[in-house]
Amino acid sequence: MPHFDPSSFVARSAGLTLVLGAETAARETYAEQLAAATGARLARVIAGHASAASEVADLVAALEGTQPAARAVVPVPGDVDVTHVIGAASDAGDATVVTVVDATSIISRLGRQTYLDRVAPDGPELVAEAAITVQHLEFAELVLVVDHERVPTGRLTRLTALLSHLNPTARIVLRGSTVVVPATRRGRTPYGDRPGWVRALNDEHDPVFTDPDVRTFRYEQPRPFHTGRLMHLLEGDLSGHRYGTLVRSAGFCRFATRPGRAALWEQVGSMITFDPLAADEASPELASTGQDLVFTGIRLHIAGLTAALDACVLSDRELLEGPGAWVRIPDPLPRWVEA
Repeated sequence: MPHFDPSSFVARSAGLTLVLGAETAARETYAEQLAAATGARLARVIAGHASAASEVADLVAALEGTQPAARAVVPVPGDVDVTHVIGAASDAGDATVVTVVDATSIISRLGRQTYLDRVAPDGPELVAEAAITVQHLEFAELVLVVDHERVPTGRLTRLTALLSHLNPTARIVLRGSTVVVPATRRGRTPYGDRPGWVRALNDEHDPVFTDPDVRTFRYEQPRPFHTGRLMHLLEGDLSGHRYGTLVRSAGFCRFATRPGRAALWEQVGSMITFDPLAADEASPELASTGQDLVFTGIRLHIAGLTAALDACVLSDRELLEGPGAWVRIPDPLPRWVEA
């Protein structure tokens, strides 16, 4: 029986703890131990099942209806779309997200180039495993690091700093001999405001753990990207670590060949996507946005990366030619598929 530390437990009227993490054994073990230590119900959603979000919503509603109010712990399988599960839990009541990471493998997982068949409400979808891993980290209220004893001190310091940069709002704990119980905090940060890149765009990026090798910076540029030069950078120096190890970047971008619409830039490891946002006339807030991107990585050469990105936007001559000429620039990026 795991030891329960009462000092780390804060009671709540009712609640649900969602346990995430790519390492199935670590995720399941922590969920079982947390449920046993707190007297919570251990519930499970069906792996690979599209109704996971509705199952969680029903569970929260059932918990709210009990007297005295009950609690539950739910380990969420990796092939379930966690955004819908978290959304359903939050809409229905109180929910806490805990992500369990293995200190020996989390960095490699963030760089994986493999894809996973994930179940979503609209049907199966192929999703990069690295994207799922970073999503679990960015939504967490508590990040529990296991197997940290096997990692040298210097690497562990960089790892905790990286986790803190990716999600400055999360409580990051190295797993010890006691069961770590997530505590209720007033003024909890909404899930969508937790990712480090969102915090940086809002000028609120203040990680608890830091390391000189781990850096986050914001890149702003009013000019649109020349897609050919940007693709050359993405496939060349940026992927070749010339400017350090880029772990995560995200934000808003514009391409000269696609005027009138901004895109959401999402990169983790070697995976990158550009998803179109609403047209400018339908989104006045985005209409004045050029490039507004946040980069997080290890030993980043910020001046060099900034110069490389600046070289990818339109030159003075290209800018003066106007949108009519821009749309004739060869565009190697995948075409956008309208929803």
